[in-house]
Amino acid sequence: MIDLTSLNIELHSLVIFRDLLADAAIARLSELLACEKGAEFDALERVSRYSAFAYALFGKTRDWTEYVLEKTLESENIYSAARARRRNRSRPVGLPVE
Repeated sequence: MIDLTSLNIELHSLVIFRDLLADAAIARLSELLACEKGAEFDALERVSRYSAFAYALFGKTRDWTEYVLEKTLESENIYSAARARRRNRSRPVGLPVE
């Protein structure tokens, strides 16, 4: 069985794709994972957090894997931004862009 607390820690340990944590569905998932069974949260709180996660996800798609992949590929993260800056500096100045 997956330890939900460990999964939430891994989610929050993102560095390159840190901006994904601001996404509504991913943020709701994090809140759900923090609501581990046996903690101070009751069943109503867990159901409420699951419903908030499902609502945020189903507003976009029903496929979680596809959703995360798309968000990851679209991410304007620190790596892609640095790569774009390096690419722009290597373009000779004065040449027309076609």
